[in-house]
Amino acid sequence: DTAPHRTPYRAGQWKSRAGPATGIRAGYSLIVAARLLAISWLALLATQLAWHVLLPPPHGTRNIWLAVLLAVPLLLPLKGILERSIRSITWGGYLSMLYLVIGVTEAWANPPQRIPALQQVFVVVIYVAAAVAFSRQVPRKS
Repeated sequence: DTAPHRTPYRAGQWKSRAGPATGIRAGYSLIVAARLLAISWLALLATQLAWHVLLPPPHGTRNIWLAVLLAVPLLLPLKGILERSIRSITWGGYLSMLYLVIGVTEAWANPPQRIPALQQVFVVVIYVAAAVAFSRQVPRKS
């Protein structure tokens, strides 16, 4: 046996014998991940509004239309994320990649807006990490 802690699951795939965490630890980590998901998604929404409406130039744009354009897509999966829907959390992860690209681009190309851009990148990274942690704890349908 080349991998004593794993067993074949399907052709070319391996599944751990231990499976997902169980008991109190699993419940606690699921709750923490779900709370991090909600908090980071709301923080990303707040970051968009603060960056593009409240911060004065050169740190912000003071453009309400840009803030609306960037905040409205974040409202689409919000209900599902707050209800812990794995489908909404997954789509939120896909959508957050757009905000990651925007944050990295602004941090690189626009030095006066580097701090809010890096804050946006940080929030997206927290969301994606929480989404991965949450999805690993959710029981799979067979």
